Amino acid sequence: MECRRRDLALLATCALAFFLYFNLRHLHRTISTSSPLHQYLVSEERPEIPINLANGPANATLGFGGIIAVSKKDSHRRSSLLHAAKLTGIDILIPEQPVWTDADVESVKTKKLSVISRGSAMAWLGHLNALKWFVESGLSSALILEDDVDWDIHLRNYQIPLVASAVRNLVSGSSDNTNDPYEALRRANRPQTYWGGLKSWDILYLGQCGDYFDLKFWPELPHEIFTDESLPPLQRMHPDTEDWLREFGMQHKQRMVHKSKEPLCTFAYAVTRESAQRILRELSTEEQNHGTWAYDVRLLEACRDLGWKCWTANPEMFHHTDERDSDITKINGKPLFPVSIKDGDMTPNIACGARSEAFFTIDPDMLHKIKEMSQDPALCLSTATKDHDNPMQGD
Repeated sequence: MECRRRDLALLATCALAFFLYFNLRHLHRTISTSSPLHQYLVSEERPEIPINLANGPANATLGFGGIIAVSKKDSHRRSSLLHAAKLTGIDILIPEQPVWTDADVESVKTKKLSVISRGSAMAWLGHLNALKWFVESGLSSALILEDDVDWDIHLRNYQIPLVASAVRNLVSGSSDNTNDPYEALRRANRPQTYWGGLKSWDILYLGQCGDYFDLKFWPELPHEIFTDESLPPLQRMHPDTEDWLREFGMQHKQRMVHKSKEPLCTFAYAVTRESAQRILRELSTEEQNHGTWAYDVRLLEACRDLGWKCWTANPEMFHHTDERDSDITKINGKPLFPVSIKDGDMTPNIACGARSEAFFTIDPDMLHKIKEMSQDPALCLSTATKDHDNPMQGD
């Protein structure tokens, strides 16, 4: 009898182990990152895609060590964010964010000539919290997202591979010291990832609200232009984006990656462990005796004035769904800068947004159809379908 009880106990233990293994894997995307269970699930870093596997769709973390969202615990945008992530096969981690106190807000401000608003200071703290979590996680790189951004359903299968290839090409040709005859040899022997050597860049702007600069800087600015069939036609883009791209002679369905010049907004940006630590150390407050309007302005100044190695995807691949719904707007009573102009259900500069109302469904047949559409950059089921399929219409 005792032997039989031992066998039953062993059988029950094995059954429980199998149940936890197959079910907890499935829960990875939606588990709160503050729970002990989540800490267990992500205790080992998922390796970034090796350079020899770079052709084809990106992995679930888009070639980075992880994707981290800046999101408050009570954010009503979180469910939509996670739905879009599941829809497009992306894994997003959401670190727990404290409730910020007056003392926390004051810690961001400079003692003299502070210009930052309360809402912008709290948003700044949210980004710092995500960066601290990333540094402590052991991951080697991360894509930081704001929780109200949208992206195209073709992001993982089509857009990211194109942009990552351009980044690799550009950073492999960049040099910290052009007078060093051995720099090229050292660069060739640095470990490569899906996004190039992690010492070759500090910030990758994959989502911004404009990195616009004067045409006179263009000839000397490292850049790569390529065709991206998933882009909306120029006339469907944000007016500022359209005007700037036309001035530069960009054609329909063209995207570029270039060295950052004036990158504004931090909708989605990638960092390495080294650059994240540097942000926390050097850019965690307003500029002393000068003040800074917002966190993204502080990063812009680092890229523009302090020699940081920053690169921009232009047009961007991530954009706010609605500026009026941001936390900064709700706390301050108005947007800091008006950056989003919606065209019906279309997020600015995103042709086939994963957070479109047309895609907010749990119907298995529709989800299967969306998955099929994500394989072909010319396909989209949304209010933008007509122009998406006919890019020259309206010219």
